[in-house]
Amino acid sequence: MVVLLRLLDVLKWLIIVDAVLSWVVGPAQFPRSLTQLLLGPVYAPIHRVLGPLTGPIDLAPLLALALVFALQLAVR
Repeated sequence: MVVLLRLLDVLKWLIIVDAVLSWVVGPAQFPRSLTQLLLGPVYAPIHRVLGPLTGPIDLAPLLALALVFALQLAVR
């Protein structure tokens, strides 16, 4: 249980770092390309569900973060 909470914590911070980097660094540049590689499998199902509904704004990080928080509350 403790290991799962730690993994969810790491995922939470990785999502936050990716969101901040998206304002500063292009998607092909190093730090962002790494976070995109790691978080692609997390964002892909959210992108499939949302599709073109959100327009140019990517809400996948926000929804992924909300899911991580919900999982953390459920596990505790």
